Amino acid sequence: MKKTITIVILALALSSICMAAENSIYTKLGVPFGEICIIKAEFVDKGDSYYAKNVSKAEYYLNIYEINGNKLSQPSLAEPICENIKPEKHKMYMLKAYEIIRSEGAPRGWTENMEQMGYGINNYIVIKNP
Repeated sequence: MKKTITIVILALALSSICMAAENSIYTKLGVPFGEICIIKAEFVDKGDSYYAKNVSKAEYYLNIYEINGNKLSQPSLAEPICENIKPEKHKMYMLKAYEIIRSEGAPRGWTENMEQMGYGINNYIVIKNP
């Protein structure tokens, strides 16, 4: 009986951990939101997605190669918010950065007007020269 109760408690604890993981928002930088880090990155074209062409306000996207001196196995593409920097495409930069999330739009059906876009959450990398 004791063994059965222990197994049930363990199963409940593991299911709680799994449910929490399903609802988490992860950072692209691998550090907590709002934590300042140093990245090695270059500005690249935004691409052809609908979001890149019609919604994104960024002039270029950012290919991140290193975070706090740790090389990434493959570059991470991110939408930057530039502070005190004029991006030059394909130039490598060492930048001070932190990550934020913003909600966009309103849930469908929230207003009486027909919305073209629904509600969403986007990650942004805020950057500036160190």
